[in-house]
Amino acid sequence: MNVILDVEKSFPSFNFSISYSSDASLTTLLGPSGSGKSVFLRILAGIIRPDRGVVRIGDRVLFDSEKGIDIPPQKRRVGYLFQNYALFPTMNVYKNMTIALSGSSKKEKETLADKYATLLGIKHLLKRMPAMLSGGEKQRVALARLLMMDPDIILLDEPFSALDSALRENLRNEMRTLIEKSGKTAIIVTHDMEEAYYMSSYTYLLENGSVVEHGRNDILYFTPSTRRGASLLGIRNIKEVQDGLIRDWNIDLGHFKHPFVALRSDAFSPSSGEYHVDCRIRRIDEGIEKCHYVLVTEGGSEIYASFDRGVKVGERIFFDEKSLIGLSP
Repeated sequence: MNVILDVEKSFPSFNFSISYSSDASLTTLLGPSGSGKSVFLRILAGIIRPDRGVVRIGDRVLFDSEKGIDIPPQKRRVGYLFQNYALFPTMNVYKNMTIALSGSSKKEKETLADKYATLLGIKHLLKRMPAMLSGGEKQRVALARLLMMDPDIILLDEPFSALDSALRENLRNEMRTLIEKSGKTAIIVTHDMEEAYYMSSYTYLLENGSVVEHGRNDILYFTPSTRRGASLLGIRNIKEVQDGLIRDWNIDLGHFKHPFVALRSDAFSPSSGEYHVDCRIRRIDEGIEKCHYVLVTEGGSEIYASFDRGVKVGERIFFDEKSLIGLSP
């Protein structure tokens, strides 16, 4: 389902100006705190009213400042999964799931509850209270409640932020599978790059209330096209190129056409390659599988490189032309 959000909203601390259009079934909004990710969801859900612009889901116009259209949140058919899941502590799972179906008969409620409890694997939990549930179980109950409302789109705001790393990894894979089974369109907000990559097929990078870059995950994460996009994706080796030269690395790239170049930390070799940089080791951070090096060139600039544990790193590192990522400003 195509989702369009082309709006502007002024806040005391920053201006939110987004032009978004996607028909991907799973899309991620990735960016640091304060980039406008949650504002995006709240505008789409009708919680925040834009100053101007258009919001549309499929063929339904939810907001149009010029035409005076502003559909209230309860009529937008948007399901919003909050970070804390917002389960009612005094109601069991069944009542939490069916509370929004006030106009439905008892039989209709039971039929829908059985359908989505089966889909999400929580039929055995229907009589339990929220305090008796694990984090993953609470998440599935909250998602089941959303799906029973039959929304056109599901919004997930940092859905795994309160969970430990082991549980988070399991649940993100489970959540994606469940959303795909439901056939719903979903937009997921996160500041975790790995989570964004595995939870969706398409990502928008946000910073300071605007879109920096967007694209398919299999392209964007490996070959971003802008300097800011590369930085937001955690690439730290970003250098200016003047007349084909990376001056403080003393490297001539020939007819390299981009004003900036990026190299991922795993692009370097300690032993061979088309280009080399003379440097010394400033710091080594040992990981489980990789050692992360901070190296300093003769010109004083830092290089961030990762090598397998046990690899000997000398006073020269190498890389190949195919590892270069050309960037615009």
